[in-house]
Amino acid sequence: LSTFTNVSRVYIFEDKIEKGVTVNTFEWCNEGIKPEIGNLQSIPLHYVERWGKGKDIIFSNSLKEDLDPDFAEMMIAQGIKSFIIFALKVSGKKFGLIGFDECNYERKWDKEEVELLRTISNLISFSYERHLVQLHYQLNEQRYRELTEMLPQIIFEVSMDGKIDFLNQTGCDFFGVNRKMLSEGLHLWHIF
Repeated sequence: LSTFTNVSRVYIFEDKIEKGVTVNTFEWCNEGIKPEIGNLQSIPLHYVERWGKGKDIIFSNSLKEDLDPDFAEMMIAQGIKSFIIFALKVSGKKFGLIGFDECNYERKWDKEEVELLRTISNLISFSYERHLVQLHYQLNEQRYRELTEMLPQIIFEVSMDGKIDFLNQTGCDFFGVNRKMLSEGLHLWHIF
């Protein structure tokens, strides 16, 4: 992505709402560009909200003219001459941001570049959303299985080919089956 867009640095920040900060979780730097990820681990969210002024996109190629003085100084201290930042959203809520820095010259982002980068940021947002949905599904599955372990009834799941995907402890005790046997691939016809 960075090579394709020909930028100096690409980074992702993820908001940690419960802690009131945003954290740099990913950074790629072009050759000769100093990494900043170690310096940007707990930026207060209220700073980011103030700097972004609620916009989904922020860009500048004249930092001292376009930005609040403290924001401009922070960007300049990182060697940035121009940048473009997009909000990352999950389920319609801001989740973090992705930024593209140019450290070699004051780059003017043309309309096509902005639209391409917006599309890329949307794809990254969708990837985060899909990942969070998968985590939620896994947590629900884990809770379901924990609940079924406590039931006195036999609870099981079977795949279309007859393999037992899940058998609660009551079922294991009743059929004389252990977890190792299940993990190795036990089929219904082995116990009936």
